[in-house]
Amino acid sequence: MQIVKKEGQEIVNLNSAVAIIPEWENQVLLIKHYRPSIGKCLLELPAGWTEKGESEEETALRELKEETGFLAQELEFMLSFFPSPGYTSEKLSVFIARNLKKVGETTEIEELVFIPQTQIRNLIQNKSIVDGKTLIGLMYYLDYKT
Repeated sequence: MQIVKKEGQEIVNLNSAVAIIPEWENQVLLIKHYRPSIGKCLLELPAGWTEKGESEEETALRELKEETGFLAQELEFMLSFFPSPGYTSEKLSVFIARNLKKVGETTEIEELVFIPQTQIRNLIQNKSIVDGKTLIGLMYYLDYKT
């Protein structure tokens, strides 16, 4: 992270980031993750920042494995967006991960949550999902799938 002044405004330069929608037997895999900034757990898509020299696809595969213990045989790009362009240069790309294979455990995340695809809309509507990247990714995914 680097703070720079551009056109009279302070900008936070961040690496690009990815979020992954893992499909597993007509379900989507989310993670329950404690966020100290708001003092509670959120349901989120697995996600993370790219490392130097790493492509977004490589980041998506690495983060999926680190956060869920799954590898994906297929990765499909879905969309990119700027989460908060008023103060940061961060770009976030969302991928769908398919043909998952369990290869290990994770110690990073409190809980893996498998959500039937038919229940995603209900979770959004009843405000069980409030994380921005997850909302955008899943809402686009619902539209993308139909």
